[in-house]
Amino acid sequence: MVAPNGKFAYVVSPQAVIPIRVATNTELKPIPVTNLSAIVFSPDGRTAYALSQNDKQRPGELIPISTTTNAVGTPIDLGFLAAYVVGVPHSAQAYVEEFPQGPIEPIVPVNLITRTVGTPIDADAVPGLPLTAAPDGKALYLFSIHGAHEVWKLTEISTARNAVVRNIPINGYWPDLFAISPDGSTGFVGTSPNANTAKNPTYRLVPVHLADNKFGRPIQFGHLEPVEMAFAR
Repeated sequence: MVAPNGKFAYVVSPQAVIPIRVATNTELKPIPVTNLSAIVFSPDGRTAYALSQNDKQRPGELIPISTTTNAVGTPIDLGFLAAYVVGVPHSAQAYVEEFPQGPIEPIVPVNLITRTVGTPIDADAVPGLPLTAAPDGKALYLFSIHGAHEVWKLTEISTARNAVVRNIPINGYWPDLFAISPDGSTGFVGTSPNANTAKNPTYRLVPVHLADNKFGRPIQFGHLEPVEMAFAR
């Protein structure tokens, strides 16, 4: 990930953050972080926060790193084993997936500026699937499962209220990718309708119009699984 000030890029490895000076493409001294999984940035871009899922002595931590000097600050103690973190655009808020203790995992809001760990949000999040923040920072999206028949849904959390505001049934099974267009109007769900039954499943990308929950025409990928999506500006 490239810091907002453009001075450094940060490469995530399992046990360290590796800074790269962008101007010269020079690799600098790695910053040790145990069980590193992701990095987010403060709203002013001056600080990167590396998520240490846990180590032998402590549960999860967000470790601040200056994007100017790469100096490490005092960690934010999360108080639980962590799985993943995502930052909210234009906001001091981040959301951490708690490491699953059962079939679902809570989502925990963390204020990066006040270093406050908030109340967990019961969103029926499915372990291992992505958290995605809307480009305007007003919503967080995740995949969830509901009911005895395990109905897959796209769950929206209001970042103003830290509460689930809607669940959109997904027209397909086994979602593993979600991305939002830059204008925030359309989500794209990567799904496989036969992943749980076929030896060689097929995949598709399904557009979701987020204003009215309506689905567009799927983009078929055949047996090629889409794993990441980027938008040209």
